[in-house]
Amino acid sequence: MSLCEHYLIVCYKIMNKSERKIVAYTDGACSPNPGVGGWGWVSYEERELCPHNPRTMATIVKSYGGLKETTNNQMELTAMIDFLESCPKGECVCIDVYSDSDYVLGGIVGPKTRVLTRVESQPQGWIRGWLEVRRLNSKNTLSYHENYWKKGKDMPNGEEWYKIHQALLMHARCNTVLNFCWVKGHSGVEGNEEADRLANKFAKRNKK
Repeated sequence: MSLCEHYLIVCYKIMNKSERKIVAYTDGACSPNPGVGGWGWVSYEERELCPHNPRTMATIVKSYGGLKETTNNQMELTAMIDFLESCPKGECVCIDVYSDSDYVLGGIVGPKTRVLTRVESQPQGWIRGWLEVRRLNSKNTLSYHENYWKKGKDMPNGEEWYKIHQALLMHARCNTVLNFCWVKGHSGVEGNEEADRLANKFAKRNKK
């Protein structure tokens, strides 16, 4: 499965700072389902311009793309994958990620996650059921069961879930603070509405 289109938009860029706080929204769309689908995400980072000027300016980063034959769940997962692989990482980075997909958040932090929930080295959702914990150099590390890729149709969207888990491990190694939370779709939340618009760009443009 390959991406048909992928766009990255940086609206404003700021200088690095010691502590970075980022809020992001991811979304996917597919109509009909299965059919032409799109994904998108938007992130906001704020910082004070200078001590005597209380105004803040946000770095706004957007990314979107899609496939001509896909499903809604695949697009929701792809949006999350692209953000986690693209966003800043490190011990001074704290990111709050919002999604309106119970499917995606169910795999990462568990179903019905209505408050910001931190994920460190071990996901709390059903990804955890696909993993085993082993002792290595006195530290807990995660590894896939030997039959992980042998489950075939029993593992819907297995490739996408694998990429999400690898991205989570990458951020854990870098000590990024990652928090996840569900947000109600089409409820007027600016970031969610923008992610939805981005997700629908590809889908609308490529409908037959």
